[in-house]
Amino acid sequence: MNSKVSVIMPSLNVAPYISECVDSVMRQTLRDIEIICIDAGSTDGTLDILKRFAERDSRIQVLNSDVKSYGYQVNLGLKAAKSDYIAILETDDFIDANMYEQLLLIAESNRADFVRAYYYDHRNGKDFRHDFMEDIRINTLITGIEIREMSKLRSIWSALYKKEFLVKNNIDFLETPGASFQDTSFAFKIAVCAQ
Repeated sequence: MNSKVSVIMPSLNVAPYISECVDSVMRQTLRDIEIICIDAGSTDGTLDILKRFAERDSRIQVLNSDVKSYGYQVNLGLKAAKSDYIAILETDDFIDANMYEQLLLIAESNRADFVRAYYYDHRNGKDFRHDFMEDIRINTLITGIEIREMSKLRSIWSALYKKEFLVKNNIDFLETPGASFQDTSFAFKIAVCAQ
């Protein structure tokens, strides 16, 4: 039987952050998750840390990417994912313990193509809250038309995506070298296709 949520975690040289990130996923109140860590040749010990976590938790699988491309890494994770819903978590971030459980409940009860949460930036000792779309109330269902009109999709890592929706619409990532703007086309395709 498949897990409910596959968490895709691309990494490259994030040793100072990776433990807190993986810990936050392992502590999720939603236990029925698959954790897919994809490393692109880290040289700072990130991969060793991931392997140690995988030895402790059978839900974690570690994949190696021979290409240093954020998009390529996420696409490897998308191909490996077996769950009904996909989460993408950047490995210099961490999440609240109930994030995926709450998002899954909303996604399933509304048959949503995707659901998104607000997030906090932690910078210079201060927290800044960012809403998905500042001009829409929290806990509000919106249509694809409203999403496209607002064109404020960002923070792809604060969401759950229905895998069937991604596959049906051929939604994946650009695989250009590096990590800049490869999520932009993903977010745009979500906006265009979501109902």
